Amino acid sequence: MSTNQVFNQLRQDLQNELTTTNQLLYFIATELRQIKEFTSPGRAFETNIKKNVTTMDTLGLFLPKGLDIENIPPVMRTDKAAENQANEDTNAMNTSNVDES
Repeated sequence: MSTNQVFNQLRQDLQNELTTTNQLLYFIATELRQIKEFTSPGRAFETNIKKNVTTMDTLGLFLPKGLDIENIPPVMRTDKAAENQANEDTNAMNTSNVDES
């Protein structure tokens, strides 16, 4: 390969890299613009957070006073609960088999 061919190949590789980089920067800018619009005041994100805060406040009213919600132990499934879940799964499978007939 001659020096000129190597130079042209390097130039083409660089051009390809620059094109790819430009495309990625465009996609990043588009995503950032969408995030900015989504999170701007009065938009869906803020509205959902306000709804969630209101819901959490409402749920908090139902908690007994003095309950430490930071240290609630995990709920363990009993053998009966596992048996009920297995029965529900079996019933669901039987129902779907009947529907397919």
